[in-house]
Amino acid sequence: MIIDVTSFTSGARQIENAAETQKSANQVAVAGRISGYIDALQPDFLKHAVGMPLASQIDEYSRNNHEEPDATMEALIASLKEPFADFVFFYMLRDMNSQPTITGLVQLKCANSYVSPLDKGVQIWNHMVDEMRCFVGDADALNVEGVVVDKNLLTYINQFNL
Repeated sequence: MIIDVTSFTSGARQIENAAETQKSANQVAVAGRISGYIDALQPDFLKHAVGMPLASQIDEYSRNNHEEPDATMEALIASLKEPFADFVFFYMLRDMNSQPTITGLVQLKCANSYVSPLDKGVQIWNHMVDEMRCFVGDADALNVEGVVVDKNLLTYINQFNL
C-alpha cells in the first residue's frame, strides 16, 4: 500500500484513536476502518492520479514486497503519499457521519456533538490539489512517460461546489 494508518496519527489529518500500534479494541477498530478505506480507494486514486496502465503497475508494486526496489516506482510512490492521504481523509470525512444498515443510513451518535465536515473537507481537498500539482512537476523531473492526471485532482473546490 502507498500509505498506512500512520498518515492519520498527527497533523491536519489526525483521527482520534488512530495509532501506529493498536493497544485497545477501539484503536484496532479505527485502524481497520482506515485500512479499509486505503485499500478500497488506492486503485481509483491511482487511476485518476497517473492514468492507466501506470496506475496498475504502481498499485501492484505497492502491494508486493520486492527484493530489488525500482527507484522510479519508489519516487512516484513517495510523491503520491501526501495527496493520497488527503484523498482518503476527504472520503472518510464525507462518509463518517452516517452508517449504512439494512434499512438505510443511520446518523451516528456519541457523547460529542458533531459538526459539519464541509470546511475541513474543502481544506483537505485543496491541500491535495496543491500536492498533486507538485506531483506533476516531480513526474516530469523523473521523465516518467504516460502520466495522465485527471483535471479533477488539480481543481480547487469550495463549500458551494463552485
